[in-house]
Amino acid sequence: MFETALLKKHTPARMHSTDWIVRLGGFVEKHRLDFALINKVNDHIAEIIIDKDIVLTIEKTEELEIFLCAFFNSDFGLLMNKINHYSYTLEAQLSLCSREQMKAIATVFYNEKGSKTTQDIVRLRANDKLNVKEFSGLELGRQHALLWLESALINED
Repeated sequence: MFETALLKKHTPARMHSTDWIVRLGGFVEKHRLDFALINKVNDHIAEIIIDKDIVLTIEKTEELEIFLCAFFNSDFGLLMNKINHYSYTLEAQLSLCSREQMKAIATVFYNEKGSKTTQDIVRLRANDKLNVKEFSGLELGRQHALLWLESALINED
């Protein structure tokens, strides 16, 4: 299948880059932070892939959330693809996903540790009633997560 890897590259401030990639006649928009890849799935869902062995601090989670809120014009959902191992500081766990625009978070995990981390954060933030659901990456989790996010965002309206 024909695929043009890189059509245009734009580098705004602070190491963010935007690549437009042509696949099957459509565009996939990708953004790069110094610790994560952000794939814009559509106008209201982003997939986040944190780099391997990163420790997410409160500063990194704030940078990610500010970027996402500027990226979307309205409410949105996140697909956290936990393909890589990474961890959170306690401060990051307490502030994670606190932006009003974030309405739903789907996590795709590939091992028990990835699932446990998500469950720990949900328990820690129980009073916040985060709209989070987990999916196994070994059982078509990404596809199921995207369908759930679409449904969750529709039900928020």
